[in-house]
Amino acid sequence: MIECLAHNDFGETFLVKDRHTRVDLVAKVYLDLARLPEGTENEVMRGVHHKGIPALVGEFQNDQMLCVVRTYAPGRPLSEFALEQAFSQAQVIDIICQLCDILTYLHQQNPPVIHRDIKPQNVILDDSGQVTLIDFGSSRRFKADEQADTLCFGTRYYAAPEQYGFAQTDPRTDIFSLGVLMCWMFTGTVDLKEGPKQIQNHHLARVVEKCTAFSPEARYQSARQAKDALTGKTLRTGLLVSFASLLLTLVAIFALVKPVQTLWTALTGVHFQEPMIESAVRASLGLDASEPITEQELASVQELLIFGNHAAKTEDEFQQYGNSFVTNDGTILRGEIVSLADLEKMPNLKHISLVYQNIEDVTPLARLADLEYIDLRHNPIADVSSFSALERLSALILFDTQVTDLTKLSACRHLNMLDIGMTPIESAAAFSGLNSVQSLYLRRGSIQSLKDIQTLTSLETIALSQTAVRDFSPLLGMDRLETLEVSEDMRSATDEISGKAKFAIVFQ
Repeated sequence: MIECLAHNDFGETFLVKDRHTRVDLVAKVYLDLARLPEGTENEVMRGVHHKGIPALVGEFQNDQMLCVVRTYAPGRPLSEFALEQAFSQAQVIDIICQLCDILTYLHQQNPPVIHRDIKPQNVILDDSGQVTLIDFGSSRRFKADEQADTLCFGTRYYAAPEQYGFAQTDPRTDIFSLGVLMCWMFTGTVDLKEGPKQIQNHHLARVVEKCTAFSPEARYQSARQAKDALTGKTLRTGLLVSFASLLLTLVAIFALVKPVQTLWTALTGVHFQEPMIESAVRASLGLDASEPITEQELASVQELLIFGNHAAKTEDEFQQYGNSFVTNDGTILRGEIVSLADLEKMPNLKHISLVYQNIEDVTPLARLADLEYIDLRHNPIADVSSFSALERLSALILFDTQVTDLTKLSACRHLNMLDIGMTPIESAAAFSGLNSVQSLYLRRGSIQSLKDIQTLTSLETIALSQTAVRDFSPLLGMDRLETLEVSEDMRSATDEISGKAKFAIVFQ
């Protein structure tokens, strides 16, 4: 045991270290079994795997106590950050959006998982800005046939009315707590009557008010709806509909004179759905905001570099933004790119880096036949099967995404570098058959087993630091393998193969 992290009437929470792996873990000890919530954490969270949720390691019980062990989330709770400085509007939006992604995942489980205790102390923020939602001791699985919860759990001020017996808790219960948390981050108060009045941005104040409506029916009905409202996506959609109506009127007028697209482009230049993509294009072409962009100029664009809320002109500048992100100096915020439709205007793109955005749909990239390098780190992407059409693709970075299956990329015969670290992928079966890959990076991922790794017949380098892999024997039969990268906590496991390995073992 290293230290006691918390204690209350239910039990105590300790930071502990595994004797064998030396990895930090969290052990929650329930001392009064009679007061346990319905279903233990292990029962509620079985099968739940998400980068923003600590993984359950195990559960141990005797006649006197129950101990639930989970992975340790590095960082500090929001309650500690607030003691040092106020949260900026951009920080609040970024953190709440990440929480919305976590809740969307939880609420999409079958049956849905309801956290029921979202508060500053249970939201951990690490140095890179990554959010982790902890403490599922009050969580439960939603039961459609129940009228109300058996017991009341939650924290005063953050708990929704239905947690006090008015009705059964459901996903909208977490939306209420999310709204209270948002109010606290913006104003420092949890007073839902006066707090929203102190929020200077009236749109954000209305988001808080809708999240915290007394009636669940009056709240956002899902975390995705709350996120869309918070980022202005729903507002932008409404404006686009109005703009589309106006544009149709203009089409009717101009159609009598000249083809609309030609006239519109000739007068104003090409228009973009995503302002940040336009900024990157202008940076690449050396154009200022007042100059129109022609289709001919777009045809010359071969590289786009965007990190969060910054477009870069060069690789060096892009790398500097990456360093700022890692050191968390406050200059890099999550970008607002959602759609990749603009990229189809640049048919000769070879290199794109669109990092730390809100991209989910990547199918437009499949129509860019010249793409060789794709970097989509820190995006909520789950499906990249459309990339199978990219015959020239040689490097693909999907670190910190939700991708779980890459087998269709076996059609990408030139793909030699693949980074799928910090993804939900648990076994090598997820990338089986990618026999052109020479460098594979799985750092900080959920990978558990290297079974089937032998299908990567060209593999020369594999990085497995900060993963749960402990059996490296499947690598011994890989003739081309030159380097295995692991972390210090894996040393004892690598000792078992060091005498047989023909490859170098590097400790990071």
